[in-house]
Amino acid sequence: MKKKNLYAVILAQDASQTLWPLHRKNQDSDLVSVSPDQSLLEQALGVIESYIPFEFRYVVLSEKQDSTLSDSIKGLASVFLDQPSWKGTAPAFLHACLAIQASDPEAIVIGIPTDIYFSTPKKALEFIMHAVDHVSEHDDITLLGISPSYDSVEHSLIIYDFALTSPYHVASYKTPSEVMNKKPILGQENMLWDSGIVVVQARSFVEICNKENNVLYKAMIKYLSGECSFDDVPDCSLEDAILKSTKKMVVLPAHFPWYSLRSLESFLAVKNHLAGEQNIVTIDAQNNLVEVQDSLVALVGVNNLCIVQSEDVLLVVSRDQLDKIKLVLEMLKQHQSKEYL
Repeated sequence: MKKKNLYAVILAQDASQTLWPLHRKNQDSDLVSVSPDQSLLEQALGVIESYIPFEFRYVVLSEKQDSTLSDSIKGLASVFLDQPSWKGTAPAFLHACLAIQASDPEAIVIGIPTDIYFSTPKKALEFIMHAVDHVSEHDDITLLGISPSYDSVEHSLIIYDFALTSPYHVASYKTPSEVMNKKPILGQENMLWDSGIVVVQARSFVEICNKENNVLYKAMIKYLSGECSFDDVPDCSLEDAILKSTKKMVVLPAHFPWYSLRSLESFLAVKNHLAGEQNIVTIDAQNNLVEVQDSLVALVGVNNLCIVQSEDVLLVVSRDQLDKIKLVLEMLKQHQSKEYL
């Protein structure tokens, strides 16, 4: 496999629904930082920076996100594929694969979302390279799977068939909503979390999408040819649109520290851990996550809270009620308070 055939696609997801109020629609989600010196977009690009040449790095994002990206971040990738709005990882990845395939029919694509955090990017790259070796000889989708370290309903679950060597054939793929109804997974040897990293031949992914989700495929083809608007493209994730149904998929067990940032709780947990000591006083208070800038926070007799202050919004929510934040956003829409969204 010639290195010129390798492409990286960063899926710069809109975090306005999951990280509100840290991110709002009038901001760029990928300027949200989980560590002091890197945005989510920068750290995703950092994983492949030493491996993929500049001219073969793609970023898919909304037009509004692109308009607010700084020149320093734009200098990290060659191609920014703008979409009128963010409609999920499936349309974004298909868009990139179609564009890359058109110029390089032999291309292998490494897809990395911005809602995961790598504490050891060099270690993650080692496993990505192993996946590339496999994909150079096979036309299936290759995922990197992480051994579960605790029971969670936030991650997609990969159940694979045992074999003498990896990668292993994926027998079943469960999205987070489906994982909620499964028994605990700790101790199950043939179960892995989906890290979110996808490695596949661009041509193969386009063919798989055409078979597994023809509605998405046709809509994207029509949009790119100017036959319909982007409103006609379905809003869907890779998990729901492709991965849960395709049989052409294998998983490579990977061993590197990895953190999902798919919810406000997980984002704050990672950020609080990386930040270390903060300006917080606690008395009889436990398991609270706090993100408040330039203020002393005193917690007395309260447990299991998320407390976030951002610009003109203060959010205080029980950690077991985080799913109800979407109801707050709906209320703001109904009351014409869109300046807070």
